[in-house]
Amino acid sequence: MISLFRKIRQKLLQQNRITRYLAYALGEILLVMVGILLALQVNNWNEYQKERKLEQVFLKKLTKDLTDDIVLLEGIIQEDSLMFIRLSQMSDDILEANDISEVDIRDNALFKANLFYPNKIALDNITASGQIGLIRNDSLINNLREYYRSIKIFNEGIDQSLKNYSRDIENFVVGFDHRREHPSLPKKTLEEYRENPFFLNSLYFKNGLLKFQKANYQSLRKKAREIRDLAQSEIKASLNN
Repeated sequence: MISLFRKIRQKLLQQNRITRYLAYALGEILLVMVGILLALQVNNWNEYQKERKLEQVFLKKLTKDLTDDIVLLEGIIQEDSLMFIRLSQMSDDILEANDISEVDIRDNALFKANLFYPNKIALDNITASGQIGLIRNDSLINNLREYYRSIKIFNEGIDQSLKNYSRDIENFVVGFDHRREHPSLPKKTLEEYRENPFFLNSLYFKNGLLKFQKANYQSLRKKAREIRDLAQSEIKASLNN
């Protein structure tokens, strides 16, 4: 093709057709420029497709992390509800039972604290890679960051209080009563439990913390679902573009 163009130019020069030669040369330049522009357009389209495929990968990973979070939150919410019931039952039993044997003092609801640790591997990896800009929906990213900030606030608030409670009640129970059957370690009487304000107040206090934590985690679960739905919508939109 190049040799053909060269022969045409040489023939025009030999025939002293300067005007035609210049017009032909200009046409050849324009043809080359069009070819370059088309090549750039194809290259840009290919790059765009690569970016959209990578965006799809990121969005699917974010969706999985949020789905895992929702499952974890639902489990904790259910556990908190059960612990609330058991602690309420324990306090009622202490006040109403006829003998300490009727009270399940060893229920692990007294000590257990369910804490939520989110899955944010996807967002951390995307941010570290410097490719966060491939996700075109700024609202999605902003909502994700706000979601993780909320978790941090909850962890430093109610969750920390629950951890402190568990530590304090464990230390108290070790000094107030034993945690296993032993002939030289007799049980406290029902009256001793009733007359000790720290023990009963601890049950009421933990139930208050559980109530707040449950409300917080329900709010987080709702937020996680909304962000997941937004990410799934972006996946569909990306496929159509």
